Amino acid sequence: MVLSSDIPEAGDMQYLDTKAKENRAKCETEGQGHHLVKQEISSISSLVDDTTRRALYLNSEPGASIWLSTRPMGFLGYELSRLEFIDAIRLRYNLHIPDLPAKCECGDPNSADHALTCTKGGYSIMRHDQVRDSVAEILTYAGVRAIQKEKLLQPCDDARLHPSNNAAADARMDITCIGF
Repeated sequence: MVLSSDIPEAGDMQYLDTKAKENRAKCETEGQGHHLVKQEISSISSLVDDTTRRALYLNSEPGASIWLSTRPMGFLGYELSRLEFIDAIRLRYNLHIPDLPAKCECGDPNSADHALTCTKGGYSIMRHDQVRDSVAEILTYAGVRAIQKEKLLQPCDDARLHPSNNAAADARMDITCIGF
């Protein structure tokens, strides 16, 4: 049932039509603005080195900035201290990180990128373990029972495994769990 109060007056229709035209113009302008931003990024990227160009490209990907607007969840450990936030911004934009040792433990020249990927320094293992622990904690909040970390795998015949699989005697799973 349509009430007479639901039918817009002639003046209201003109107002709505004007608003619709304004919205269309705004969308067109924003589209042009987006195009101008892309042109600006491409002109800047031609002036910087490959590593910074890669950082700019990755930071412009959809969803790359979501962590900047996400509410911190302290109960899950998803919050950054002031110094961690500053370091994260420096990593994001490939800026110099002060007090980073000149040489890595492996003997190679040290950089932020090297520190995050070198297997000798232990950062890659620490990141892996933090992800593993976070997944296990989220599973606990979801009501999953019998969660175990780093459980040893049972020995198996090497002939049945893909060459990239770990068949060592001390091979372990990251997480095992039973039930919801």
